[in-house]
Amino acid sequence: MSHLVRTTNSNPGSTCHLDRLPTKTIHTLFEYSILTVLTPDGYKGYSFHFNDPLQSLVLSHVSSRWRSIAKSNTSLWKVIHPINIGLAKFCSELVPTDLEVVLPLGGSTVCRCCSKSNIAQPEIIEAACRFIHENAHRISILFMIGSHPFLDIFLTTPFPILKKHIFLLAEDPRAITVAPVLEKVRTSALFGGLAPNLRSVVWNCTYIPPFSGNPWRNLRSLQFSLTLGIQYPAEPSWRQLMLILSINSNLEDLTVLIPPFEEHLGPNCLTLSSLRSATFVVPKTQRFDPFFQSISIPNMEDIAIFGFDSSTSTTRMFSLGSSN
Repeated sequence: MSHLVRTTNSNPGSTCHLDRLPTKTIHTLFEYSILTVLTPDGYKGYSFHFNDPLQSLVLSHVSSRWRSIAKSNTSLWKVIHPINIGLAKFCSELVPTDLEVVLPLGGSTVCRCCSKSNIAQPEIIEAACRFIHENAHRISILFMIGSHPFLDIFLTTPFPILKKHIFLLAEDPRAITVAPVLEKVRTSALFGGLAPNLRSVVWNCTYIPPFSGNPWRNLRSLQFSLTLGIQYPAEPSWRQLMLILSINSNLEDLTVLIPPFEEHLGPNCLTLSSLRSATFVVPKTQRFDPFFQSISIPNMEDIAIFGFDSSTSTTRMFSLGSSN
């Protein structure tokens, strides 16, 4: 496809047959070519699909008609990559609201829109974070991987239309760039406590936000790391997990490592009637019974339980799928 673009650009006066394709076909070509898969480096089990607006921009140079068609299709531009700040501003001018922001900052995980050289420049990271802060009222999906002190610029900013938040901070909390962000997460209200439409969270961080002003109050999906609590001490604790479950009665999908039981808190009796799909990791067998005695899941359709025996370094999995 890029060869076709170069061929057409080399002869601006060309009446290339590509320019005479039906509008619907051109839309299909754009939508087919822009999908990209981002597999974060060092985060096993995570893979995300995004649109690549840079590819849309390249493809739109076939002709003025193609540019016009591309600009009229907001779905091509709604995924914003603020590390490429020029492209981000261009896209944000074409899409008034419901933006999806991708901010890869970690290791060698870089999408095609963002380059390693950009991520290495503090002024570019600062500009990207300020862009997110200034456009928080227009963002419906926020995907962040890795860490940088400049995340502080927007972590406490209200996100009034945010529906989904993916936060893969770092597998190693001892990394020097992680400490300031961990401190902010631990002590401050995430998004100022104002993300009333937030329904889906993927959270890979050793700390969870404080419950005072926590926007995790009407979630449909919540996924914690399945490995972080094995490698390093990580939240949620038993008390935190039970509180999270109690204030998210509409939760339909849950992934969590079961924390140690805290006997002094007494027994729980939570009914998770909306929960349909769940994945649990049980690092030590003695955590199994207290957890499943504290909750009731009457409508479960798909459950996977991973039992990890640290003394033998073996893993067992029990899975119950839907009968349909």
